[in-house]
Amino acid sequence: MSLCDPEEYLHDYHQLANKGPRVNAGRRKRCDCFPGKKDTDKVIVAKSIYDPQSTLSKRKQRCLHADRSDGFSTNVPYSINKQGRWKTANPATLLGNHPSCDFELCVINREVTTQGDDVTQMHVLNDDSVLAVGSAGRKKSIRHFIKQLNEKRGIDKEEVEPARILFSIVNPPRLTHLKTRELRYERVFRLDNKTRLTRKRKKWADSNTEPSMEMHPSIEDEADDNSDVFCEPTRNSNFTLGDFITSKKPSTSSPRVRRLRRSSEADSSFEIISSKPSKPAKMVDISEVTNAPHIFEIIDVKLSNLDDFDFKQEITLLLPGYCTARWFTPERVSISSNGSVEPMFVLFFEALQSLGILRIRLNMKAQQLPALDKEVLVNLLQTRKNFPSLFEDLIEFIFSLEPCAPPQAEHSRYNTCQDGFLSSANSERMTVPAVISCEHDQLDFARFYYMSDGSELASRSTDSRDRTVCSYCASPYKSDLFHSTEGMMCRQCLAFLVIRQLRLNHMPVEIPLITSSGTSPVDLLYAILPLPLMSLFLEKSYVYHCSLLYPQARLVRCPRCSTSLLVTEQNEFNCCRCSSCGCCWCYLCNWEPHWPMTCEEFKEWSEKWDTQYFFDKFNLDEGERVLRVQCRCGSIIDICAEARMLRLNQEKRTRFEDCVNNLFEDSEQNRLLDIRQTVLFLVENCTACLYLHRSDDYRHSKRMVSSLFQQFLVFHEGILNKRSGYKFAVMGMEDRVSKVIDLFRGFVVQDGP
Repeated sequence: MSLCDPEEYLHDYHQLANKGPRVNAGRRKRCDCFPGKKDTDKVIVAKSIYDPQSTLSKRKQRCLHADRSDGFSTNVPYSINKQGRWKTANPATLLGNHPSCDFELCVINREVTTQGDDVTQMHVLNDDSVLAVGSAGRKKSIRHFIKQLNEKRGIDKEEVEPARILFSIVNPPRLTHLKTRELRYERVFRLDNKTRLTRKRKKWADSNTEPSMEMHPSIEDEADDNSDVFCEPTRNSNFTLGDFITSKKPSTSSPRVRRLRRSSEADSSFEIISSKPSKPAKMVDISEVTNAPHIFEIIDVKLSNLDDFDFKQEITLLLPGYCTARWFTPERVSISSNGSVEPMFVLFFEALQSLGILRIRLNMKAQQLPALDKEVLVNLLQTRKNFPSLFEDLIEFIFSLEPCAPPQAEHSRYNTCQDGFLSSANSERMTVPAVISCEHDQLDFARFYYMSDGSELASRSTDSRDRTVCSYCASPYKSDLFHSTEGMMCRQCLAFLVIRQLRLNHMPVEIPLITSSGTSPVDLLYAILPLPLMSLFLEKSYVYHCSLLYPQARLVRCPRCSTSLLVTEQNEFNCCRCSSCGCCWCYLCNWEPHWPMTCEEFKEWSEKWDTQYFFDKFNLDEGERVLRVQCRCGSIIDICAEARMLRLNQEKRTRFEDCVNNLFEDSEQNRLLDIRQTVLFLVENCTACLYLHRSDDYRHSKRMVSSLFQQFLVFHEGILNKRSGYKFAVMGMEDRVSKVIDLFRGFVVQDGP
């Protein structure tokens, strides 16, 4: 069956947007009710404290809640599909992480049902082995398993039950099938309910009809007294559910409201224009950025473990020369690397005297840390006795990591045809320079637009001094708070607001952070978002603000050196030149320059040309040229091959350059060299463009290109052999080049979209 048949050509819109596909009756069917289906994305792991008889003191409870040595916080659901938890979220691993715990650990398997959370199995440690406490496959309450465990531990019912730590692995419900009797009872129950509702609705409508007419007797009298009144039919004022149900599709046209009007008065009908339903916003896919390798760690070190130190003085003395320090408050400073340092990193040090901790934030572009290396970093920082040794070890750890390689396309054209991108093989006249705009340049540009004067922070700091709750989520468990336009906000809420704007492509991005005078919220945003997301934010903000200054601005990346560049003015040839390495390419398709061919035409031409040029380049015998491409226009490929070999041949280009340096002045040498490359570029690409179209209407264009090439060969030989009259030939070549460009400029406009 083909895809065009209606039985197979379906999409999953209803399943994605409406939480389940439609069944025959038009009702929604929950995804959890598929036979044998299990939504693994909903499997979670949670850690909790089980103390039914309140044997723990408040201090002990706080210690247990603050203990995160196993990577889990209490009463927080963790997805089993995040950070590779499916490898460790099993009874043996969870129980083995606490060999010397003061409390007994229990791993229970739960399944969410309509009656509540039912436990299917429990695992505990019995000496060095894992003991399973089961219920013969039946679902029981947690109390049933606790009683069995108490019996095995020899705990009497009258004794005080000890506290335990529970690890709950919660699975979504599974429904394999429904019995026939259950389906029949469900159908009868629905029909019975439908009949009862219909009777109640009818009885309610009949009882409300008569009083409504008695309450408004003036309507009937007014219609009798005024015979010149024209009244169009209207609907009953008693609305039922049927008034809102219709089999037709809703109309988007503007409805007309009818009303009473007198013949003596002008028509007073009016329209209420209903706006069309707004379409959902298009979300930008940023999964490549969110999944990019990076390191974003927040580590708290107790100030009591460190010797007394002057925070600002130590930062000033220890600051490396390749870093820049920015003070947001006397307690918070950021240290960022300069553009010449790899890998790029941003460090934050926050001396929180009220909490008694030194909070360190590490944000950098590097390969993600394994679990072992992360523990090494935490132990490295928490075991230092003074701030200088902590700072030096942290810097040494950063440079020991492997930096991320610059992004490279999997099938880059530059990897297969590097000669076509060289600056010496392309025309300077047909390219525009692209300005270097790396991430640090974009940061300096965006920092100007988000600069703060500090007045708003001073006015809000007194109001938010005693507030330790996020004003957005109102969570009392989050201590990582920042000053914002709405009060104090936690890091997670701030990150959500910024990422949401990036996904909606909302520009300019509103940063709700408030900073002190002379600082920018962009610099403080590095404490909230990882570096890949910050790079995306800077890129989008940079392009938006540059487009206000240069409407044709375009941000590109060099295919050779991967430098981020900005093209402020686009040209008709769609070609740019890297200011760093001199690479030339088409900024529309990232291939070598190919004017006057479009990007699609050049890719079509390259499929034939790349193979044919390989044989022409090595000048094989006629009998070996089995892949020659010929057309009724003549030897098109021969002209393209000869022009390309002259353009890319380094030896011939160097010889011509030496002759030009001896015959012409310094001010004219670059002009002569560029004329040579421009002519050869036009001959090769214009001939290929004429070959692709193959029409008799372009005979004049063919003669112009052929004449240009013949004139160039005479000019080229005159320069190499130092013949007389070569200076006058230069003017003739420039004039002929301008005519060919004007001719094919109209050709591109005529055949363009």
